[in-house]
Amino acid sequence: GERHCLTCDSLRPCRAVPEEEIQAAFAEMAIPVDESFTKEQALACAELARRTPSLGLSLGVRICLTVAGWTGSTALTADRRWSQIAGPELKIKVIR
Repeated sequence: GERHCLTCDSLRPCRAVPEEEIQAAFAEMAIPVDESFTKEQALACAELARRTPSLGLSLGVRICLTVAGWTGSTALTADRRWSQIAGPELKIKVIR
């Protein structure tokens, strides 16, 4: 059903995927999920917000980018704005 979107930090309702479907997808794809978010990562996330105010990145996006950079993973997105902050330590792939 329609709910406030916690993922994208939006105040408008959106179609949220039920948690059971997300859990099943993680299990099927064998995606490891680390539930910890360190103080250092939180500070890096805050620094990202300070450096990119014109991009209007939500908290969820900043966390995604911080974790991608921290783990050496590539962040996937359909939002071309993200590519403006890609660099040697932050790999971003625009999928559209």
